[in-house]
Amino acid sequence: MKRGIATYCLIFIGVLTTLLPNTGSAQDSDDLYIFGFSQTIFNYKNVHSFTKSGDITGVPVDFTANFESNTFALHQLDLFFRKPINEKTVFFLNLSATGSYSSALNFGNLQIPEGWVSYQITPNIIGKVGLMAPTFNNLNEIKNRLPLLPYLIRPLIYEALFYGIFSEQDYLPQSAYLQVSGTKLLTRNTIFDFAFNMGNSEYSYASQIEPGTGPISVGQESATIYNGENLTTLLSFGGRVGLRSVIDTYKLGVSFTRDHDNRNEITNYSVGRFPNVNLPVFGDVPRYRIGVDLSWNWDKLSFESEYIRVLHDHSEIHETPQYQNVNMNKTFYYGLLNYDFNNKHYAFVGFTHLKDNAVEFLMPNSPDASGFSHLSLGTGWKPFDDIVLKLQYSKAFLADNPYSEAEIDMITAGLSVIF
Repeated sequence: MKRGIATYCLIFIGVLTTLLPNTGSAQDSDDLYIFGFSQTIFNYKNVHSFTKSGDITGVPVDFTANFESNTFALHQLDLFFRKPINEKTVFFLNLSATGSYSSALNFGNLQIPEGWVSYQITPNIIGKVGLMAPTFNNLNEIKNRLPLLPYLIRPLIYEALFYGIFSEQDYLPQSAYLQVSGTKLLTRNTIFDFAFNMGNSEYSYASQIEPGTGPISVGQESATIYNGENLTTLLSFGGRVGLRSVIDTYKLGVSFTRDHDNRNEITNYSVGRFPNVNLPVFGDVPRYRIGVDLSWNWDKLSFESEYIRVLHDHSEIHETPQYQNVNMNKTFYYGLLNYDFNNKHYAFVGFTHLKDNAVEFLMPNSPDASGFSHLSLGTGWKPFDDIVLKLQYSKAFLADNPYSEAEIDMITAGLSVIF
């Protein structure tokens, strides 16, 4: 273990050393660039669910529930700060507020998704140190660039409005603190991309309480320095390799991560989700994510898609007889086709699906044991270069299930602005 920690420290120091500016070639600093994205939406939502037959959730047979709402919201506001330190070194900061954020009213969330320093090691290789969105598939790094995306409601696991329903960290790496990325021209028309990164394991491993005030072990309490500190030696490793055309007609990549799924305690969310289930504790479960992304542009048509497969190492869990059928693996994919009528008007249609095998193991009769799908179609108009008006219809529904039906219909209108 000590040798592993020493290796991590050497990697960190090595990358950090490359980021230190060369004082012998110092030059005047450039200006600080401040820019941002904003998206305001109106959302109509209609939720309908129906229980066909009895199941272990305790919901009565033939039970129908309906819910409707109209909501205006500042969907998301992002501020970006970019400061060139010298000709090879850049500082970057992103502040993000979602859901009409208000600390006084306890609305939404405010966070720092990114804050890093980059250094151009060679003309084709860049190193980064700091908090960053790790390179994984295509959308993970650009999901907050809302005006640049054709839709208002993003694919399920990327959408901030769904964070309380789907755990994004189950499907996507949330952050990295070291990354090396680069490109190589293979042919006159083909570029090879690569990125490798390292960071903490999922957020649930971080301390959620101030030192000395909470129910954590004596060893952790005595060693905890600050709220948010990683309470384990487990880290995350990942990256992406891919090909793209010089003129951006296509992009193809394969991504991967290795970290751990924190199954050391039962969360309030899990208790609420599975109220009548004896939830098991499995400890630190090794987890592997494999992603594939493909996008292309042809004339006025463009297409983007992703596939994510989340695999767990169940070998130790299966040693316990009662858990021999445990399967926590997950699948997610989406595809979107966009057509540009001209440089101001466009229309799109998209489909998303996810399936969590852990739900089927915990609740064989669960309404979402067969998976969850999301169909969307919409259009957009750009009256000015920096403003986009968008309209989208979305329908989320359970896959075929003999026990329950559930549908969510949404009509969303929005205004996206670059400033």
